Amino acid sequence: MAIVPSTKPSRRIPMRDILFSSLALIGLNITLLAVHTEAHKYGNVWLSETEAFVLNAVTELFVLKQSDAVDKYWSPNYIQHNPLVANGTAALKSLTAFLGNFTYETGFVVSSGPVVAIRSRLTPERGNVSLVVDIFRVEKGKIMEHWDVIQDEVPTNQTVSGLPMFDPAEHHSYNLSSCYDEETETRNMLLAPWGLNKIFNQFDSAVFDKFWDPVYLQHNPGVASGSAALRGFIVANANASASANATTAAAATPNWQGGFSLVKCDIVFTHARVGDSVVVDTFRFRDGRFYEHWDIAQTEVPANRTASGLSMFDPEEFSLQFAY
Repeated sequence: MAIVPSTKPSRRIPMRDILFSSLALIGLNITLLAVHTEAHKYGNVWLSETEAFVLNAVTELFVLKQSDAVDKYWSPNYIQHNPLVANGTAALKSLTAFLGNFTYETGFVVSSGPVVAIRSRLTPERGNVSLVVDIFRVEKGKIMEHWDVIQDEVPTNQTVSGLPMFDPAEHHSYNLSSCYDEETETRNMLLAPWGLNKIFNQFDSAVFDKFWDPVYLQHNPGVASGSAALRGFIVANANASASANATTAAAATPNWQGGFSLVKCDIVFTHARVGDSVVVDTFRFRDGRFYEHWDIAQTEVPANRTASGLSMFDPEEFSLQFAY
């Protein structure tokens, strides 16, 4: 993988004017500032300066195996939410040494403000192939904070839909007509968590008819394509949840708690807690509807058992993506 070039002229990202009214859907009142970014080619799209900075960081560290990449891109005060890795760059250097020889492939890149997320596949010399979503927060020109979700890849010939969980060429498939439509990007960024809340917490199956495309291409290895298959999956889970709540004295808690919602063109990532797992759902939107879906899920490790003492997920993290 080549390092993303940085020779293109700057362009202004317009202020997300419609966010003021749209954020009422989720009870937030946030002011965004217009920012200058540099454009960088990646797949069939241009990355912002912050996106390219993070992509170059992981490329130099994980693809080119350049030992000085950590000191070049990461803050010495690096905050770590991976449950097995301590805070600071020393632990990151030890991790890359421990991984040994491996292949690292990147897919979709999305962002909001200083927060950038990358889908990737890590193939070791021995052992299971892992799919990863890394989420990075950049501060003062360095990578300051990191979250990730990791899951073993299921081979395509074993998925219910017959579609792969990951395609290293997926970043060539952005819908370019959505890339410079600020209103559409913002709508999709807000629609993803709103829709997930509707189906997982409110069990509102009526939203499928309005917001889910009947085709709904499914890359979750255990679910078939089509909105009808997803509706059946959600209804079955809702019934199981209701049965479990009826037989326990535990206080009811939301099945889905949302955090980051990050966007690029027609692609949105949501970082969330679903039951006892941390999940990143990736959606492609078409004509205002959920059209395609990928996800990666990992059982959550309690904060008192993580190497850094920090949680893998915080429902308040959403505000960090607006800290320009």
